[in-house]
Amino acid sequence: MSTPSLLGLSLPALEEALAPLRLKAFQVRQIYRWMYNARRLHPREMTNLSKTLRETLEKSYSWEPLLLEKTALSQDGSEKMLFRLPDGHRVETVYIPEKERKTFCLSTQVGCKFRCRFCHTGAMGFRRNLTGQEIVFQLLFALNRYSLPPTERINIVFMGMGEPLENLPALKEALPVITDPEGIAVSTRRITLSTLGIADKLEEFIRLFPAVKVALSLHFPTPEGRLLYMPAQRVHPVEESLDLLRRLKERLRHRVTFEYIMLRGVNDSLEDALALEKLTRGIPRKFNLIPFNPFPGSPLLPSSPEKVDLFAERLRKSGFVVTVRESRGQDVQASCGNLFALAEETTTLEEERPKEG
Repeated sequence: MSTPSLLGLSLPALEEALAPLRLKAFQVRQIYRWMYNARRLHPREMTNLSKTLRETLEKSYSWEPLLLEKTALSQDGSEKMLFRLPDGHRVETVYIPEKERKTFCLSTQVGCKFRCRFCHTGAMGFRRNLTGQEIVFQLLFALNRYSLPPTERINIVFMGMGEPLENLPALKEALPVITDPEGIAVSTRRITLSTLGIADKLEEFIRLFPAVKVALSLHFPTPEGRLLYMPAQRVHPVEESLDLLRRLKERLRHRVTFEYIMLRGVNDSLEDALALEKLTRGIPRKFNLIPFNPFPGSPLLPSSPEKVDLFAERLRKSGFVVTVRESRGQDVQASCGNLFALAEETTTLEEERPKEG
């Protein structure tokens, strides 16, 4: 039987886990604050606890719920981290530093069952959901690794491996810890959930976390295109999510971002741009165009920069905010749609640095 971990637990769950130690309420809260506010990931660093308590915590609980096996540092400063889970599965997390903010791309599943043709993660198939603790620990570990203080401006995007809404119970455990002012203290306004659209779960998520931004992975303006490249359209028609967003638009505290991957000769014509406008009508929205990031074995190609610019300009002429996503970490397969954690990739921690010249 594996040793339980405290890292990633909410305060009520932490109180329950520590119940055998018969601690006072203030002691439990001290441990909670050390882990999340102070970002100390081992009891030996929790200096205002008694020595006896620190030793008990060290012996009774695991303090490495995920093991960092490998990192890959991109020439642009982004870094991909490969974690090994207790059952031997692997999952990837990406850190994207920018001058104004630091962004963490978190995974919610090992693999993904939806097998979108433009996404490398789908080629893994689905292995399992991450626990709420495993989701939180990705962020905790990264914050600690890069020595980012609680005052640092950070963004969190659930755009890593997996479909977040397929693991809604774990998100419901993780987000309160991440957003709690006494926890990791990230504002909900700085968190984005990216989903291909599962209408009933999206409705529940918006009800629970109305300030979290929603990014809908739309990608194709016609049902035929989605069926061909996104098999999930058969069981989760995007039209259901679009109808939901129209119905809930008064409840949303932000514009919905429609993510749109740009594939050469597939969905990048001006006619496609017009169809995209029509499809999303009635929803407060903006558009994020994503140049396709090629991966091994895919026959798809990215649209030319000129095509992307023409597409964006057509949408802007209609008054929409349009951004073109900058591909970060592409040289280490850390960019959008490229996460793919293979068990045989590594067994020991190895730092990969960009080559000189």
